[in-house]
Amino acid sequence: MDECKPLFPGGQPNAFQQAQWDRQLAGLHKELVECRESHACLEAGLQDPRAMTEAFQFYRLVSTWLIWVATGRVLHSSTFQLNLSRFCHISPRAPV
Repeated sequence: MDECKPLFPGGQPNAFQQAQWDRQLAGLHKELVECRESHACLEAGLQDPRAMTEAFQFYRLVSTWLIWVATGRVLHSSTFQLNLSRFCHISPRAPV
């Protein structure tokens, strides 16, 4: 409780201030736990080569479709290459 003294004018907080403080602290603690869980899930996904490969294959499909919608041209895989090696540490798979 001594670490709270500088935050409250006049020394110790009253009961209402303490209840507010406790609610705020509990909410921040819950948010921190949720952020840590989200970060762990994100890291797990980034470390999974299969998940990353499938994600990049999907991005490639969507980008090819968007180019087709925008230009009316179909780009074949031999003329349209996405070099993603600098963005991830996953070796590229052979074209499907």
